[in-house]
Amino acid sequence: IPKAGLSITTTIGRLKDDLSLEAANTELAVMVQRDLTAKIPMGIEAQKPRLIAMREQLAGPATKAVWVFFGSICVVLLIACANLSHLLLTRFAERFEEFRIRALLGAGIGRITQQILTECLLLSFSAGLLSLGIAFITTQLGARYYPPLFTFQAYEILEWRVLLFAFSLSLFCGLAFGLAPALLRREGQARWANRIRHSLLAVQVCLTLVLLCSFASLSKGLLDLYKMDLGFQVDSVETAMVSLAGTSYSSPASQREFLARCMMRVKQLDQVQSAAAIDFLPLTGNSVMAATYKVQSSKEPEMAVLLSATPDLIRTIGSSILAGRDFLPSDTANSLPVAIVNESFAKLDGGVQLAIGKKLRPATGSKDKVEAPLIVGVVQDFRFAGPAEETISAVIRPFAQSTRNYFTLAVRRRAGSVGLAKVLGPALQSIDRDVPVYNLMPLSMRLDRALAHPNFFTIMLCFFGGFSLLLTLIHGYSLCANSMEQRTRELGIRSAVGATPAQLRWLIFRQMMPALLAGLCAGFVLSSSASKLLGHWIEKVGEAPLAWRAASLALLGLSAILSIWLKTRGILRMAPADTLRAN
Repeated sequence: IPKAGLSITTTIGRLKDDLSLEAANTELAVMVQRDLTAKIPMGIEAQKPRLIAMREQLAGPATKAVWVFFGSICVVLLIACANLSHLLLTRFAERFEEFRIRALLGAGIGRITQQILTECLLLSFSAGLLSLGIAFITTQLGARYYPPLFTFQAYEILEWRVLLFAFSLSLFCGLAFGLAPALLRREGQARWANRIRHSLLAVQVCLTLVLLCSFASLSKGLLDLYKMDLGFQVDSVETAMVSLAGTSYSSPASQREFLARCMMRVKQLDQVQSAAAIDFLPLTGNSVMAATYKVQSSKEPEMAVLLSATPDLIRTIGSSILAGRDFLPSDTANSLPVAIVNESFAKLDGGVQLAIGKKLRPATGSKDKVEAPLIVGVVQDFRFAGPAEETISAVIRPFAQSTRNYFTLAVRRRAGSVGLAKVLGPALQSIDRDVPVYNLMPLSMRLDRALAHPNFFTIMLCFFGGFSLLLTLIHGYSLCANSMEQRTRELGIRSAVGATPAQLRWLIFRQMMPALLAGLCAGFVLSSSASKLLGHWIEKVGEAPLAWRAASLALLGLSAILSIWLKTRGILRMAPADTLRAN
């Protein structure tokens, strides 16, 4: 921990065979308390060293995605199984006469039950094989277009644990959802079949509404992130990263000279409106330098991100100076040390206007007598890591006075110009081909990368919610068809004695309404808890507004009503005499 500021590093080590991770963390905490507490700047206790497993470090960002993905799949699986159970109930209800004949011929209860369960297991086993085939093809496509991050990683489907899980799940679903038809094999017990079908419909509606409301929560959160003020504009800005480490530009003077040549060369391009450089451009990485300063609003030192930039950076990235001025070409290594602070830092040190003209006060000094920089400007806050991150205090120094051996170029295109991305890299390489230039991409693409996880979750829940909605509508449609088939004679008699088609349709519709309303009410209540759970796993996602949840409820309810109403159109074509004659 240097005296002039703060350095955060990541160290890799291997534990002894007889030492657990918990014991190692306990020993480390004792060592930190004994040897390092006095050296760690105040106000940043959260940055004290700790040990985590490398597996957790590598899989950390993916862990939340896996759990959300797994939960969504489980909900869709339950909906699909409810659909399957309804279809099995309907199918075996049509076979009551067959079971009666088999029983008269001497087949026992166990034999009939065995036949039903065997058919269900064969169906689920075949579905498991089909799903493994589809999953294998999907992973092959994923490996081709989205390869794993490390060469030793692979998307394994034909692995014994994956196969065991898939087949176990298939067999469990076959047994669990084939049990109801087996229990209702007798005609005397068939009266429970309709109740089970309607209960399954209520469960499907409930789970589908939970998925739709979860999608609404993520959509609302994603829209809020895209509309959030980043403190800069990403449109029409190209970026490129340059590293001078290990090159012939080892001295600060040579590094400043190389940067000046880069600025001159880039500004000569016809497509360029303005260009500037900064060591840590927002959205370009998670590593930053920090230092602690004394401020007016607190007795404790405050930590601030420490940046180096060239003149015209604020205008290039579309930010704004709130007070004071930007850096000038006259702010050189031999001139008065100056600095620009952001709004968050200025509020800690007296306010935006009062901060101008003050000198920065480092919390810990260096042995070298260096004049403290004078604050000459206050800039709008940046969100360095993207919309999901909070704003933090920042201090910006002129690159000429705080030289780095790396920097990121930000280049704004002229209005209507095209092709800057193709010429920017060659222009920089033409200065010195031994200097690496990398990560050339628009700033808007960096924003898309910062929002990749919320985007993925939203698209995933949109797909699962839409698929669940389709399954639920199919269930409602088939349940309505089954109800009409069971009550064909009754409908014919009612029609013969004067009932209108609208009254007959309302009769079927009224039979479906209790299950539909029960599912909608339960789903609406559970959707609040589901949104809170999503907020625990995904940052910046809160409970969906009541209007969004009500819209999801209306979408599902109206879709279900429409599917039922469309199915009952067959009553309009019903001839009472033909119906009674057929029965």
